[in-house]
Amino acid sequence: MFRFFRTLRYRFLAQNRVTRYLLYALGEIVLVVIGILLALQINSWSQDRQNRVEEQKYLLRLKQDFETDLKSIQDVRRNYERRLILALEVLDSLGPNNGGVIRDWSFFEEVVKNIAESGGVVRNNMGADLFRILVTNRLAPAKITFDELLSTGKISLIRDDSLRIQLQYHYPRLENTLAFQEAIIFDVQRTYRQAMFANQISTLNQKVFREIAPTMTDRGQLIIAIENYLRISAEFLRAIFYNPDSHYNNTLKMLERVELQIKGPK
Repeated sequence: MFRFFRTLRYRFLAQNRVTRYLLYALGEIVLVVIGILLALQINSWSQDRQNRVEEQKYLLRLKQDFETDLKSIQDVRRNYERRLILALEVLDSLGPNNGGVIRDWSFFEEVVKNIAESGGVVRNNMGADLFRILVTNRLAPAKITFDELLSTGKISLIRDDSLRIQLQYHYPRLENTLAFQEAIIFDVQRTYRQAMFANQISTLNQKVFREIAPTMTDRGQLIIAIENYLRISAEFLRAIFYNPDSHYNNTLKMLERVELQIKGPK
């Protein structure tokens, strides 16, 4: 086509038809501009298609991360619930009606039901039970995909504005919950250990209660330490599972949002 215009241009110049030459020259320019615009548009379409493919890959990875988190939360919940029931039984061993308030907690019945369905709590000797109360499972979120999206700037590939904003709110909120666990629960654990040592009970103790009881010098201190640990553990359970705005419920909502975008809007 360009050769055709070039031939016409030479012909018009030879025939001294300047006006027609200018018109055809303008046509040539227009064609060149149209060609450039088409090339740019094709390149834009190609880039957009690549972005959509990459977005889908990230969405699938986010889906896997959220599913992993949901399972992890359930595992941590079950472990905390077992220790809660165990601590309650230990409190009852230390004195009558020590755990009365705990049984009034709003989610206590559900905890009891969950533990019963999973086979109950296996009791060992008193010394071992006192130590088992201390064992804590840390919640470790699967956030590699989110961190990668942030560090590379590819979070902009997520077209849904609401999902993109919620992602950037979801994980920092979880970090606050984990900070609560580490700063408070672990501090209470230290106090609990001190109460055990004050009562001459080692964390490696394997004695039954009747063997431990005579050596206790401050049973009340140990009871208070267990109660504090129970209260803080209960707050953590609420934060990760039992509250309407719990991390479990929020993660479930995030999973649903991601699933809507997988092979969703084009």
